[in-house]
Amino acid sequence: MASMPQADSKDKTIELRVVTFQIDDREYAVDISKIIEIIYYRPATPLPQTPGFIEGVVDLRGTVIPVLDLKKRLRLPSKDTVRRNHILIVRFKNKMIGIVVDEVKQVVKIDERQIQSSQNIMDGGGSKYLQGVCKINDRLVFLLSLDSLMTDDEHAQLNEI
Repeated sequence: MASMPQADSKDKTIELRVVTFQIDDREYAVDISKIIEIIYYRPATPLPQTPGFIEGVVDLRGTVIPVLDLKKRLRLPSKDTVRRNHILIVRFKNKMIGIVVDEVKQVVKIDERQIQSSQNIMDGGGSKYLQGVCKINDRLVFLLSLDSLMTDDEHAQLNEI
């Protein structure tokens, strides 16, 4: 499912294909080339002594995959209604991980010139998990930076699973 940015020969625009998804009332996106597959949500088996944003692990056709709760990682306020419908299976460094999302929306192409830095919009630590913000069909969408979702220590903990 790899996707390379495509250059338009007319005006040298670079298009990025992303998968958009919903968490509560916010919309996020991730580069489609980072996604291995999308599965329906299934409860994870909790693990002891893991960071609080790690839900546990799931078995995907014989492969044990750690599952990350993106809402907890981004420190979003918890709402009473939990809609967890999907898990995005993504490649994080040298490991597959699952990311719980409420709803997968669509695959869209965006012009990289439309991406604005999230640091100009957000204060504090939340922006470190984001690549930027863009407008898609009159909606603001936060582009997730998968590489910054975990520290090296947290990644090392996952490698022990």
